[in-house]
Amino acid sequence: MLRRYRRNRRLRRLKEIGNPVIGIALQCLDRPTDLKDEFSLRQTLDLDTLHVHTEAASLAEKYDSIVSKDIRLATLRAFCAMDAVFVFQCLSAMPELLEDQRAIRSLHTY
Repeated sequence: MLRRYRRNRRLRRLKEIGNPVIGIALQCLDRPTDLKDEFSLRQTLDLDTLHVHTEAASLAEKYDSIVSKDIRLATLRAFCAMDAVFVFQCLSAMPELLEDQRAIRSLHTY
């Protein structure tokens, strides 16, 4: 119960940041596939967007690591679904992806 309370408190603090990428991530909490779809539909996928997602993931890392991992994973999947060449840009912008098992499985796919 205490663990759930602490996580909800951290998520409320994340909502207060007002970052649009974090807002989308909180709407699709613990569902990176839905988050990937939202990124693909709502935003243009270019290197500026990749930089914005990297900053949002580092902001979210301070409050909740799961949200930041979901942002990184959904960004990787959204960019690589468009063109697999973006794998290298995603890895150079977010080297933390190599520590996430879900991202490693996605990297093998692309």
